[in-house]
Amino acid sequence: MAEDLYKVLGVSKGASDEEIKKAYRKLARKYHPDRNPDDPSAEEKFKQVQGAYDTLSDPEKREEYDHGGSPFEGFAGRGPFTAGPAGQGSFVDLGDILSSMFGRGGGPRGFPQQPGRDLETEVPLSFKQAIEGTQLTVPVGSKRYKVNIPAGVKNGARIRVAGKGEAAPEGGPPGDLYVVTRVMPSPVFKRLDGGNLEVTVPITVVEALRGATIEVPTLEGTKKIKVGPGTRHGSIQRLKGEGAPKPKGKGRGDVRYRLEIEMPGELTEEQEKAAEALAETFNGADPRADLLRKAGTR
Repeated sequence: MAEDLYKVLGVSKGASDEEIKKAYRKLARKYHPDRNPDDPSAEEKFKQVQGAYDTLSDPEKREEYDHGGSPFEGFAGRGPFTAGPAGQGSFVDLGDILSSMFGRGGGPRGFPQQPGRDLETEVPLSFKQAIEGTQLTVPVGSKRYKVNIPAGVKNGARIRVAGKGEAAPEGGPPGDLYVVTRVMPSPVFKRLDGGNLEVTVPITVVEALRGATIEVPTLEGTKKIKVGPGTRHGSIQRLKGEGAPKPKGKGRGDVRYRLEIEMPGELTEEQEKAAEALAETFNGADPRADLLRKAGTR
């Protein structure tokens, strides 16, 4: 039974073209005969990897393979010697067969060229650039490339620029360039998952007790939200769709406002009197009584 081509590359049947290409490049480097001159098994493995990639990277061949066909049917029954016209024997060039199977363009010993190495560089981004997206000119060696940074990109994201990596020896395909983003933090907005942001908003004791309508920052300016009467410290209010763009253009996230009650460091004489008057309205109620009762201390 022929070996599963997806297993040869170490990918699932539903792998994307990019995943297949990435797996092929990794294995091609690992098993290339020029890197393993004393290991015949590496040469055989390299042929398997190249053959699998030749099929799975071609949409028509891949579809035929997935439906039970074989991309190698054209070579069935062909060896170094086949029957020619009128029963005369004729030799078939094995090199032609391998070239058809694995592509022409060869390096030493007729094997396909090893691809160039991928390169990686980092770029600094302001919080605003990361949220809105931008285009940067990125220097690599003596060359400069324009790179589009998508809106909503997060710190540590890797953006692929195809074919801009290191050139391959002897004319093989070049590697890719990966641009890693380093986003400066915002003094106001904290990044969460899925394009969501969080802002810590201080409120006064009176606003927490009575309730209020307060102004809060957004990415576009400011908006007003309502604080309900009796709001607790750490309560969350949310503005939907006011966050950062979500990955792959799936709308925007939300902004979560964490309300924190700001306590005064020292009370004025007037505030002391107001606090005493407020305490009297609670008739000496102990908010910890239920807790202590449950703990068995009362």
